[in-house]
Amino acid sequence: MSFTEEILSQFERYESSTMSQEERVAFEERLRQEEDFRNSFEDFRQMQSGIKAFGYQQFAAQLQSWDEEHDTDADEQVRTLSFSRWYYWAAAVAVIMVATISWWQLSPGQNEQLYTAYFQPYPDVLTSRGENENALNTAMIAYESGEYSEAITLFRQLLEGNGSTEAQGNELRFYLAQAYLSTESYDLAQQLLEDLQNVDQFGLKEASQWYLALAYLKQGDSDTAVRLLQQIKASPNHAYGAQSLQLLKQMN
Repeated sequence: MSFTEEILSQFERYESSTMSQEERVAFEERLRQEEDFRNSFEDFRQMQSGIKAFGYQQFAAQLQSWDEEHDTDADEQVRTLSFSRWYYWAAAVAVIMVATISWWQLSPGQNEQLYTAYFQPYPDVLTSRGENENALNTAMIAYESGEYSEAITLFRQLLEGNGSTEAQGNELRFYLAQAYLSTESYDLAQQLLEDLQNVDQFGLKEASQWYLALAYLKQGDSDTAVRLLQQIKASPNHAYGAQSLQLLKQMN
């Protein structure tokens, strides 16, 4: 899927919580139904992480410099950067990141920097804000609101209730692992993700593999992280192939 201006606008509005309720419901439904759209959204979020790692102020200054070089109309009083151009410059920043970080000899502190740059909690693709409130919806609202300790309690209750199918249980375990990562309970997250990465016909299998690699990276186990990232990179059309390749370059 190409990053059109309309698509990028939707991504940014969703991330900044400026969509109406109807728009958010439609957006989340599309995330659930369309793999290409979901992968593009994940790419967008990784791009945002890259900007975060590069440093927002540094990125903004560099972007302004590039923008001025390409805007030759001296009479233009207000410069408005379109989303398509914004994405182009962000991609350029990603290249800069690779060039500036690739010389690192990875240490625990640098592991943490890379983890922070790449980790973004996975978006809610299970529920819609417009649905009637139920236990799952309540848990996901807590998760989306950053109330991860509460989400952990609610996810556990749902799993202990035995009211879920096997597929639903795996989805709950995935988001429980996300909440564990977000509360720095890395060992617990790893235990769940180790199992989920091997579940066939699981829609979040590839995401489980990616987040497991990040968990090992954060824990300082670079060898295991590299092995998992190489497996992802070698998998044709893997949703996290590009991110894994970039991260591997930064770790070398």
